Amino acid sequence: VKSVANVRSGQILLGYVDTAFLMCYTIGLFISGYIADRVNLRMFLFIGMMGSGLSLVALGMSYEASVHSMSYFIAFNMIGGFFQSIGWPSVVTIMASWFGHGDRGL
Repeated sequence: VKSVANVRSGQILLGYVDTAFLMCYTIGLFISGYIADRVNLRMFLFIGMMGSGLSLVALGMSYEASVHSMSYFIAFNMIGGFFQSIGWPSVVTIMASWFGHGDRGL
């Protein structure tokens, strides 16, 4: 198993992974919000949660498969970020259908 030479290098590499995840999550929120208003929400939410789970399984299995590539971790975090971004807009759309316009907000 390869390790990072020092703590500072490891923090920088983890910062790259986190930045890639958050960029895809943020962009995905806008895309998912648009799509969530126009499709079957059950199927859309199912696809998002399954994709999120599968991307986490792929990250977890990297140890067993002896994968130590930074691009692998960045790619699967980006995929996971996009799939996780499906959750919030879908839930907001579902909740909005439960309440009338007069019952929302202040």
